Amino acid sequence: MGTLTKDRGITAKGARAMFNASFITRRRRLIYPKFCQVRDSYVETDIARNIGTVPQLEEVIDDVNTPLLSDFPDYSQSWTNRLFKARLSISRSLMEFDQVGQTRTLIHSLAARLANFPDLLMITRLLSGTMTCYDGQNLISTTHPAPQGGTVQSNWMNGTTPVNFCTNAPVETVARQLQTDFRNAITRMRSFRDDKNQPWHSDDIRPEDLIILCSPLLWKPFQQALMSKQIFATDNIYVGDVREVVASNYLPITGANAADWWLCHVGEMARPIQLSRFRRIRTEEIQDAFDPKTLSFEGEEVTVTPDDIAELASAMLETNMGHQGSNADADVIENDRFLMSARWRGEVFGGEWKNIVFVDNAIA
Repeated sequence: MGTLTKDRGITAKGARAMFNASFITRRRRLIYPKFCQVRDSYVETDIARNIGTVPQLEEVIDDVNTPLLSDFPDYSQSWTNRLFKARLSISRSLMEFDQVGQTRTLIHSLAARLANFPDLLMITRLLSGTMTCYDGQNLISTTHPAPQGGTVQSNWMNGTTPVNFCTNAPVETVARQLQTDFRNAITRMRSFRDDKNQPWHSDDIRPEDLIILCSPLLWKPFQQALMSKQIFATDNIYVGDVREVVASNYLPITGANAADWWLCHVGEMARPIQLSRFRRIRTEEIQDAFDPKTLSFEGEEVTVTPDDIAELASAMLETNMGHQGSNADADVIENDRFLMSARWRGEVFGGEWKNIVFVDNAIA
């Protein structure tokens, strides 16, 4: 004789508890915090100011010939915190005769969708070329403004590892060619100048500040190229030249763009990408009212921090589960169903373009 699960009597409070625990657990495996400067925003349309660079020091010969008084550009960037939403209808019959915990699975899946959404939005914006920077250009562009006395700058370069080559050649062969493209990308990043025509990266670009973003197609060749101690039975001089290689499943694994990749400098506050998360409550309110605590969830200990609560503050689960009997609402009575809605408000837009180089292999 079949048995019914306890999920058939789940309430809205219970659904939110499962959702929150699953959301918090899932978000710790996200990639967007590696690449994005996160901005907490409390209004629908927000603005941020970015100032230019200060002048370089010059020798003072005498009291008459002093260095000229220098101004600096004052850039501003505005964005709209857009609303994204997913809605789900669950029939009462599904819950009443649930023998395998389908309702619980649906809640976990919805939490995963919401937790993963900033990753998806970041990759979508990156691929679509719709992330505008403070200079008015797209994040990846061949026409970023020229510095004083210089020429326009480009963080878009052609690679030499097209998809067919990556698919058909041995991993070690692809890795060798990726090393060449990596060296060229580093050289390109070192060449960027600020608005005073001084090197943007004035110090050495440290390996621990570099992350490569690529599709799963390139993950293994990049591991061989930059993480393996040997390649073709010889010492690999590029081993450890980046902190990490991140392969996102949201990037295409087939097609002309599957072999594209991005070299990102993430060692500064000014990250290449910015993510705005709309917050219904402010950071100080969270810190005043909440201390880190450990919760037990389905046999697993989940430590909840103020940062987790801050992330949850930009997301929301709404449901009328448990609204039945004397507590039933009109939709439950009329349609014999329960509703769930997951919503997130925010935006992803361009950050510091001089901290990213795009290697385009679609035309290689």
